[in-house]
Amino acid sequence: MNYQSELEEFYAQTDAEDAYERRWGYGNSIAAEYWHMRDELVFDAIRRRLGEDLGSIRVLEVGTGYGHELAKLQRLGVPRQNLMGIDLLPARLKRAQRSYPGIKFHVADAVALPFGDNSFDLVMQFTCVMHALTQQVQHAMCAEMIRVLRSRGILLWWDLAPFKWRTLCLRRLLFVANGSTTSRQCMSYGWQTCRELLSSSIRRRSLQTALAKALLVDIRDLARLFPNLELEASRAGVDFEIWNSIWRLSPRLARLLWRSAFFSGHCFAIAVKQ
Repeated sequence: MNYQSELEEFYAQTDAEDAYERRWGYGNSIAAEYWHMRDELVFDAIRRRLGEDLGSIRVLEVGTGYGHELAKLQRLGVPRQNLMGIDLLPARLKRAQRSYPGIKFHVADAVALPFGDNSFDLVMQFTCVMHALTQQVQHAMCAEMIRVLRSRGILLWWDLAPFKWRTLCLRRLLFVANGSTTSRQCMSYGWQTCRELLSSSIRRRSLQTALAKALLVDIRDLARLFPNLELEASRAGVDFEIWNSIWRLSPRLARLLWRSAFFSGHCFAIAVKQ
């Protein structure tokens, strides 16, 4: 319950005056283009693994939030009655239910999913597992997702990953180039970056923001979370702050960076249950 209170407090601040949707939601045209790029990646993966005829599959999204990602699967022909979303936060689910009537949303804990074994053909999570309190909780969440997944079903993963040094450097360079820093701040950022690049712990300390407690998962960690599953994992996309800055200069360059994944801040994975 303490963990749920922390999440509620975090998202209450994030969602205040609809700030989350205005910055990262589809009402923001730059963010909408970013999600469109990810949609292509997600849809292609689903079709490649489950085929084109998706009218009979059952789907679960863990940590569904406002339900946007789950609802998109209707574009692939998945009936809304076959879509299920769970989340710990009732306020977010109420909004999801208003936005997407006919889709099933339930308050539930990802470490104890209220579904039987082998219930779903597709299980998804988008930036949910990183919110776990401990690595043991992350393992429990992933074990539950595997349990409810049918044989030959797929688990689709998109989550924040530790920054690589090049992403961190470009982030700060763009921040300086935007003209929002003083010369003293520029020197401070330069020194801080140098210290971090020399530190062996940069991969685990690189996202010191409002999500400082996040347990970020990299490609190598996924093999431990999904033992005995056929795993296809890679860095994907581009860090959103980099995308936001580059898009204003050149949408074509922003899309190129997204496809290259050279400045990615995320892992994308497909795990297939045997």
